[in-house]
Amino acid sequence: MSRQREKRAKEKNTRTVVVSRRVAVQRVSVDALALIPEEEVWLASRKSARTRRAYRNDVAHFMKTFGIRSPEALRKIDHRAVMAWERLMREDQGSQPTTVRRRLAALSSLFAHLVKFDVVEMNPVRDVERPVVNRREGMTLAFSQKQARAVLDAPREDKVIGLRDRAILSIGLQVGFRRSEIASLKVGDFHVNRGYDALRVVRKGGKKGSLAIHP
Repeated sequence: MSRQREKRAKEKNTRTVVVSRRVAVQRVSVDALALIPEEEVWLASRKSARTRRAYRNDVAHFMKTFGIRSPEALRKIDHRAVMAWERLMREDQGSQPTTVRRRLAALSSLFAHLVKFDVVEMNPVRDVERPVVNRREGMTLAFSQKQARAVLDAPREDKVIGLRDRAILSIGLQVGFRRSEIASLKVGDFHVNRGYDALRVVRKGGKKGSLAIHP
């Protein structure tokens, strides 16, 4: 009997220790979360890893330009710094209008988040004029039929890797997927949608879609 009581007492003490550790872990986690800069919270809220990487690089470009090394210093900037940054990229660095707009959009998104959660009072990027981009006319030149055929015929059809490359090129030429979208495709993404061969794809921003492909 004494051994059973000792065993039960030991198990009780073990459970008490485990619960105490869990409570401590939860308490530390909450405290740690409170110390995370709101800038990191904003970045983590982006759904796509590619978007998070691009936004981080764009904001880092702004901070490097002005020698900013802390979130506190970043929060003190105003519209004059943003306007100078836009002019520097456009006139001195020769950045494409699409690049300038993307970087401004990233910085504006960050400050919109900071305003929303009462970290700063205003978004210094909001009223800064952005370069005009002609979205009706893409910057990537299109292939002629002859060029497209030459690209498709380049991989060898008697090799498995050649068939794979031909499939990749076909998808790129037909539906215009991004490289990351093509690389993430799986065999199971191929399906029939309303009688047409189609591919499931996760687009920019984590949006899911289905596009028909040529037989």
